Amino acid sequence: MGAGPRTNPAAWDWVPATEMLTEPECWRRVARAELGRIAFLTDDAIRVYPVAYATRDQRVYLRTSPYSELALQRDGRVTFEVEEVDSATRSGWTVLLTGSLAAVADPYEIASVWTASSVRPWADGWREHTLRLTPESVSGVVVHGTPTTQER
Repeated sequence: MGAGPRTNPAAWDWVPATEMLTEPECWRRVARAELGRIAFLTDDAIRVYPVAYATRDQRVYLRTSPYSELALQRDGRVTFEVEEVDSATRSGWTVLLTGSLAAVADPYEIASVWTASSVRPWADGWREHTLRLTPESVSGVVVHGTPTTQER
């Protein structure tokens, strides 16, 4: 017989508290991290890839191959996500940036971003094609959880 409905009503009582982040707080958290996920639509699917990145002037920069799916996408619309999770306390935060992605051609801009950053691409291969995400929306949430001793 398969698992039935939960029979312990106490397990239903715990709901973590959530808190919306302000835009400045979202940017502080994005600036502290170095790895995020970028999501975009291709002709046949939604793709989500982990990416190392840098930030400057409320923009996100990343490096990829000029022949990658990300670099070749048609409309340039993406969602970028950064998070931190603590499984033990069931707490964490996430920030979402949605906007347009474009190739950076200005060598001064490229040099100033990557010279000031210690971030390097994680993937093997040539990753010298710089892309810039200019967000149109920025949102974030914190989940304040608590440890549990029960299975829920």
